[in-house]
Amino acid sequence: TGDTRESSAIKVSEILYSNGATLSIYDPKVQFKTIVNDIENLWEIKGNFKNKRINIVDKLTSTSECDVFVILTEWEEFKYIDVEGTKVIFDGRNINQNQNKFSIGK
Repeated sequence: TGDTRESSAIKVSEILYSNGATLSIYDPKVQFKTIVNDIENLWEIKGNFKNKRINIVDKLTSTSECDVFVILTEWEEFKYIDVEGTKVIFDGRNINQNQNKFSIGK
């Protein structure tokens, strides 16, 4: 669903951002405007989706530039996603089948 109420992804992304991470945010079921609204209204720190460190994307492209790939939703496309070049996968839903993951969910 596109329902983000009580989504852990909102808080996790805020924590990562506040610790200096550059974010590329993707959720195939959540609309751009909902993600923007969550950042602007639900983060305790004031986020700005136009910030150079926040990029909301509408599809997954190469993950080779990612140092870390964080999975916080259970969508099927994340099960076997190719994360070539990514050093670490934190799988908050324990769905990904890659060998280099850390399961932190469920």
